[in-house]
Amino acid sequence: MEREFITTTKKNRTIKALNLMQAEYNVYLLEKGYGLAHRMRKQQSMFGIDEYVYTGRFHKGCIKLVNGRNMSYGLPEKERYNFGFTLEGEADKIFQVRNALCKYNSNERRRFCYTNKKSELYFVGDPFKIYSMYVRIYDNCYGYCNNRWVVIYAETPNSDEMNFLNNGLY
Repeated sequence: MEREFITTTKKNRTIKALNLMQAEYNVYLLEKGYGLAHRMRKQQSMFGIDEYVYTGRFHKGCIKLVNGRNMSYGLPEKERYNFGFTLEGEADKIFQVRNALCKYNSNERRRFCYTNKKSELYFVGDPFKIYSMYVRIYDNCYGYCNNRWVVIYAETPNSDEMNFLNNGLY
């Protein structure tokens, strides 16, 4: 996994950057306006499927979830219909899906956003706070692998998680 990164030096600072030639197949979070790519940590969710986690700060603006070795597949993949995002927890407050039909379900306390080819996910929360973002990717019910729906759950890490992050163990 270490070959996945390149170490470079800029202005007497050592920077660890993602090596796209050796990147493993995973889900990445792109902050489009800043040119940053974050590899999301893969874990098993309580629902029995893969879940991808990023804990850190976000820059305001457009973000994109991508997968594949060369980060070429956007998530959710743009099919003809019935694809989009579900925003749960704090994700409903810190993310916005623009150019989409979004409906809030007060019984389930989540927002469903049906997207189209022009839809984009934006971070509109506090850029000085640290958030944990959990992403689950679902296919349709017919067994096609089309990554059509992305569920995003976000929260502010508790003090134990913050100590873990501040000690550089993450």
